[in-house]
Amino acid sequence: MSMARTILSAMIGLILLSAGAAKAAQPAETDFPTRPVTLLVPAAPGGGWDADAQFIRAEWSKLLGRNVIIRYDSAGGGLAALQEVARESEPYTMIVIGSEFAAINLYSQHSHLTMSKDFYPLLNISTDVMTVFVPVNSPYHGMNDLIEAAKQKRISIGVAGVGSSNELMALILRQVAGVGKNLNIVPFNGGSTLRTEIAGGHLAAGISPSQGLIAFHDEIRPIGYFANQNPVPSFLKTTPVATQLGAKIPSMLFSSAIFVSSRAERSDPAAVAKLSATLKAALTDPSVESAMGKAGYGVYSDFIDSSAVLARLKETEAVLQQYGSLFRQ
Repeated sequence: MSMARTILSAMIGLILLSAGAAKAAQPAETDFPTRPVTLLVPAAPGGGWDADAQFIRAEWSKLLGRNVIIRYDSAGGGLAALQEVARESEPYTMIVIGSEFAAINLYSQHSHLTMSKDFYPLLNISTDVMTVFVPVNSPYHGMNDLIEAAKQKRISIGVAGVGSSNELMALILRQVAGVGKNLNIVPFNGGSTLRTEIAGGHLAAGISPSQGLIAFHDEIRPIGYFANQNPVPSFLKTTPVATQLGAKIPSMLFSSAIFVSSRAERSDPAAVAKLSATLKAALTDPSVESAMGKAGYGVYSDFIDSSAVLARLKETEAVLQQYGSLFRQ
């Protein structure tokens, strides 16, 4: 078990234990589930999606009456896990993943799958923004420092996987800043590995959702974010990348949601409705809310429903229409 996963699990377990276990109302009766359900985390342990899964697992299991089993699959930047879920005709296998991340990954990998067509969102858990960050002792104190350095020499910036939303923002940044391949994009196998490497000073910078930086706040610091507004000013003590560079750069949300396959939703809508209702009940349980708040994740909570998640995916598709060709350059 990795150090990040050990710390994350211990922290969440202690907070949940101390917060109590208030009960939430049960949804309408249905026989589902008749066996344990699986929640895929398509990354290495210790990251933001792992935190989402860990926060809800115990309470969600209680409400469902069956265990929610967390399984990790970091192969292929999430593509293999998405393909596995898409094949399911029953809602026993789910995935927790960034909606925009998944849509961009499927696009960049030339998959026949799309998030809006092949997946059904149960509920959005949290909403974050993509952040540029550096080691705490870095000489770069803002985006202009980083870009000016890249105009003079080759600078490496890490991203969480090939074909990810992190990589797309790095490609857009490279184009807008006019530094070409002097901004060398280095893909990692998941965000937790990326952040560990930046904390160790092995790369100049990285791009990650801001909540992934919480566990590393003494070792790395954000210098800009890809959004028009700061979602967490108490933590993100910086300004938008677009403002700093005086450039037009699309806002990129990082909405963490749980999905089943569209096939499963069509075959058993009552079961999927129960999954959605119990998930929301788990997330709004006082013990879970308290745990998320004490761990620093509560400010990101954003429990929007399926239709709102799908609307955000449409916005992501519009960004892909404009910038998706950068993956092929």
